[in-house]
Formats: sequence, C-alpha cells, structure tokens
Amino acid sequence: MLVQARAKLNLRLDVLGMQPGGLHAVRSLIGDLVFGDDVELSERPGAFSVETEGADIAERDNLAWMAATRLGIDLSGLHVRIRKRIPMQAGLGGGSSDAAAVLRLLRELFATRGAPIPDARIRNAARVGSDVPACLVRGFKRVESTGDVVAREQLPIPPWGLLLLRPPVGVPTSEAYRLLDAGRSGAAPAPPEREFQELCNAIQSNDFARACSLLHNDFQPVIELIFPSVAEARQRLRAAGAAGTLLCGSGSCVAGFFETTAAAAAAHKTLKTGEGEWATATCFADA
Repeated sequence: MLVQARAKLNLRLDVLGMQPGGLHAVRSLIGDLVFGDDVELSERPGAFSVETEGADIAERDNLAWMAATRLGIDLSGLHVRIRKRIPMQAGLGGGSSDAAAVLRLLRELFATRGAPIPDARIRNAARVGSDVPACLVRGFKRVESTGDVVAREQLPIPPWGLLLLRPPVGVPTSEAYRLLDAGRSGAAPAPPEREFQELCNAIQSNDFARACSLLHNDFQPVIELIFPSVAEARQRLRAAGAAGTLLCGSGSCVAGFFETTAAAAAAHKTLKTGEGEWATATCFADA
C-alpha cells in the first residue's frame, strides 16, 4: 500500500494566545501541494517498524512511528517505509504529513481486515503533532484552536504556480514559537475574521493579485530578523518574478507565488541555488 504524504502551505497563519497545556492557539488557511513524500505500508515478520530514506530520523523520533503506536492496537508484522522529498525544518509539514499518511494506511488496512480502527483512536493518535489533524484532511482547510479543529474549505484549486526556496538553515518549530513569544509584549489579539474570509474569496474568484496582497504569516518578521538568509530568500524570489512571497509555516522555506505553473517552472530554471539550499516548482493539489 503506497500513498503520497503531501507537503502543505499555510496561506494565512495567525498565532494567538497560549492555551492550557502550553500550546498556542492558531487560525490558519492551509492548502495541499502536489509534491510530497512516498509512504509505503507492507507486511514483514517481526515487530512494527518504520524506516526513512533520504533523511536521518531515528525511528522513535519519527512522528509516523509515534502516531501509529499511539493507536494502541497490535501492529505486529507491519513495516512502514518513508521516502523523504519534503525538506525537514522547512515549515512544509513533512513529518506531520507522513504521520497522517500512516494513519490513513492503517485505517484502510484494518478496515479490509474487518477490524476498523475507531475514529476516536485516529483523533487521539493525530495529537502527536499540531499539524497532523490538518494533514488528515485533503485540499484546503481552515485550522483553529491548537491545530485540532479542522474544517474543509470548499475552494477551487487555483491555477497558480509556486516556487519554494529553502535557505541553508532549518528552523525547529519549537524554536520559532519561542522566538515569536520573546518578541511579543503580550498575547496577540485575534485579527478580524474578515481578513481570513477575504483570502478565501480571492481564491474562490481566482483573483491572484488580491490573494497575494492577503498572504500573511505571524512568524515571518521574527524569523527573518533572526535568520537573515530567510529574508534574502524572499528577496530572491521577488527578483525571480514572484508576485507575492510568504514564509512557509514556521520556516525556513519561503514560497513565491506566480500566476501560472509555467511561470513558476521558468523561474525555477533561472534560480541559482547555493550549497545547502533546496528549491522546487509546484502548485496546489486537489482534494
């Protein structure tokens, strides 16, 4: 059984106050991208195991292993292989998407075995990472609370192209939140609901220029201040012709928005990347 664990992109990301338990509340509009990791589930004698190709991740530190074992069911004889394409510490949700893909595969497998996994167990397992619940929902989605409240947004897939550029620095999510908190004097007020809805309306009507003007990420100013290469990456994407640019999640990858996929692909060909950098042209994926 093989599925793609899609990368994700936050088109709007508002980080609100700290919640009981030490997690931040967020409000975000997230879209899936057409590229991602390959996640394969197969049968193999022995204990449940997860291996990763293309990245050095210890099994017990892998969100996919954590999510699967948190289901609380017997997984003996099953093996997961993950072929990484999504860069780590980039804000593209690679680890969370891998975990969600494994949960989907296990749900499908046990359903065919006549022993369906209850939805409550899936929801509990998804709590291993704040982005895992969102990655369980395909297409565009609205994410609120600490990431556990997810609702599908019925939006068409825009024909826009994206050019992703990750500078030679990674930003751990926990560090991004620490830096954001340190730079604030108190709890951030929730921005008007109107701004979120206007972005959805721009996507609905394929208003590319309006959508670019409404892109927002609360992490962007502080991450660019601490990591100058992130600010430089945005400048390079602008110079390559991007009409809008945005930090991806908590960073460090940056997205450049182009009106067509052909324009993004052409910009990718001319973009020069240095040592430790990564870039790809992509677009939004359908549900």
